[in-house]
Amino acid sequence: VLLIGWSRTDIGSTVGLADSIILATVNPQTYTASMMSIARDSFVPIPCYGGEYDKINSGRSTSRACFIETVENFIGQDIDYYMELDYLGLVAIVNTKATAAPIPPIFGTPSKPKIIIGSRMILIMAPVA
Repeated sequence: VLLIGWSRTDIGSTVGLADSIILATVNPQTYTASMMSIARDSFVPIPCYGGEYDKINSGRSTSRACFIETVENFIGQDIDYYMELDYLGLVAIVNTKATAAPIPPIFGTPSKPKIIIGSRMILIMAPVA
């Protein structure tokens, strides 16, 4: 699961920079997770820039798909799921009154992401289309 914290360039914009990049692996049988942070200033080739090198977080300035492809190339592994959150999303989560729910065995589909609400977090995951 690729966890993306990003900032929009303008209100209502669909592009911006990735401020935090975390790769998480989730084992649904043991309910365990491992996480690795990727430095946003990592200098890598950006596929949608024709392979030119730039900071990894700038791949998000073109599109989410470009950013995910950039991270996949950097780590040498396909990314099956992602969660993306901007500041307005964080505000919405803080303002939500959520209750605990069991973790479902599957993560959902691109058109209907699975929402997992726990006592200390809300996780929205969708497969990469």
